[in-house]
Amino acid sequence: MKSEIFYEDGKIRMSGHFKDGKKNGEFIEYDEDGSIINKALYKNDKIVVQ
Repeated sequence: MKSEIFYEDGKIRMSGHFKDGKKNGEFIEYDEDGSIINKALYKNDKIVVQ
């Protein structure tokens, strides 16, 4: 399931996928200007690559 969190102004803050309530796949964090500030790859709630 894809999940997204937004800043108060409606711009995206974070996006990623969950499976069985755990982080799975790529999670991307954005700053308030929309630029990517962090990427991480998760498998069963653990970081595989950052």
